[in-house]
Amino acid sequence: MVVSLWDEVQGANFGDKRLNRRLGLIVEELGAQPNQSIPAATDSRAEMEAAYRFFDTDKVSPEKILQSHFDLCRECPDLNCEVVFEPCEWKAVYMAIKKKEPPKTPPRLNDVIRMIASLGGYVIRKSTQPGPQTLWIGLQRTHDMSTAWNAFGPDS
Repeated sequence: MVVSLWDEVQGANFGDKRLNRRLGLIVEELGAQPNQSIPAATDSRAEMEAAYRFFDTDKVSPEKILQSHFDLCRECPDLNCEVVFEPCEWKAVYMAIKKKEPPKTPPRLNDVIRMIASLGGYVIRKSTQPGPQTLWIGLQRTHDMSTAWNAFGPDS
């Protein structure tokens, strides 16, 4: 199942419909060039300034941006992780954390979220959930690992 970046952040709620919509636009634009800076990834000065204004707004925080991921993980922990993550993402994380070949069938979303958060410093326990900071750092590392997986991994 392929989910667009817009779909992934659709549940975000900043208390302002314009901000909710702007997040979708920004994510689509930056997601098309994830290794670029905001000025390089945007098509015009106006879009660049809109992105910076969005992130500078008091109503916007990393926690609120990632909240839809947290909600999805809590509501559907047994969901296939490929609803959110590409195979190159979860396979690279799986090998880094488990130190063995990834399984043929994708693991549960909850398990992959916890593995990604552990890359950001989260200690995996059954009684706790990862926080936004550990998940944010883990997602950055996941991006780097998936880029390497695509370049040098078994499917390259």
